[in-house]
Amino acid sequence: MVLTAYIHTTCPHSRELLALLDETGLRGSTVIIDAGNAPFDTFRHGILSVPSLFADNNMVISGAFDIERLRKYLNLYSPVIPDDETLFRGIINSATDNVGIAAYLYLYEEPGILFQNPDYLLATSGLIWIVVPDKGVFMEKLRTLTEFRLPGFLLEKTHLFHKVIALNFLREVYWMSGKMVDETILKQLYTPEAFVHWLMIRPAVGRIGIRTKSAPRILPSKARAVWDYMLGNLPELWPIVQKTI
Repeated sequence: MVLTAYIHTTCPHSRELLALLDETGLRGSTVIIDAGNAPFDTFRHGILSVPSLFADNNMVISGAFDIERLRKYLNLYSPVIPDDETLFRGIINSATDNVGIAAYLYLYEEPGILFQNPDYLLATSGLIWIVVPDKGVFMEKLRTLTEFRLPGFLLEKTHLFHKVIALNFLREVYWMSGKMVDETILKQLYTPEAFVHWLMIRPAVGRIGIRTKSAPRILPSKARAVWDYMLGNLPELWPIVQKTI
């Protein structure tokens, strides 16, 4: 999240805002613009009164403001960028929140898919609550970290992606059959080849995308690994599915 404050140095309400940013520890990571020195930028953002505070491109206040209300709002944000482990954990939370993303990452191991929608990534990872002076620089830091850490994580924590994919598939089976089915029935409903097709298409259904160029080389073995995981863990997976129906 980027906080931008438009102020006049002679405005008492602007001084109140700056004091509040100091109090919450956010001033150092907030972009402060003197509206008198940036008239065109001020006009372009539709600012008629100062101070005006923006969270990304959304105007939070303009003119006289309720200090207590704004204090509560600002206290939601953190001026401190967490360590790399915390940042990466947030990215993984985002990656596994949407089965389409999880499936795409598992199949093709392309971290760039996470950064096609930065707002979604920041929201689902919880990193939206961190105030940074430059969103582009912050996103590049996240991209570099993800490209470095994700291959090893996929290798070590493959079961996590297996579980996310298997749970979603079983949920769809439940919707179709209206009940939990055992391994025998599941094999009657779906062949491993049909599951390969489902897994290939699932990222597209999740509005992520579809690839076919490398499908023959990559998909069968990876899909079979998920299939085997699912069949071997049905007693554990079905109760989880039932709670989410």
